[in-house]
Amino acid sequence: MINVEMKNGYVLIKDIENVETKTASGIIIPSTSGRNRYAEIIAVPEGSKYKVGDTIIKPIGKGTEVWLEGEIYESLKEDFIFGYVELN
Repeated sequence: MINVEMKNGYVLIKDIENVETKTASGIIIPSTSGRNRYAEIIAVPEGSKYKVGDTIIKPIGKGTEVWLEGEIYESLKEDFIFGYVELN
């Protein structure tokens, strides 16, 4: 695990791949559809309402891509997070 200190209301997240969502009518929406994206929070600023390990729904195109130790992460303003989710 990397050690990163976030500032100014930004969180560091990593996309969760291959997640399918099922609608109330039973239609399965694959993660590649681009309708919503799931990510795991990797680092948070001090005093954040989020915590490391939370799974969130994030918007497409709002964050900044960050490469750390050969992995792709994203820096995202906390205000852009749509909500929490529990994945099975």
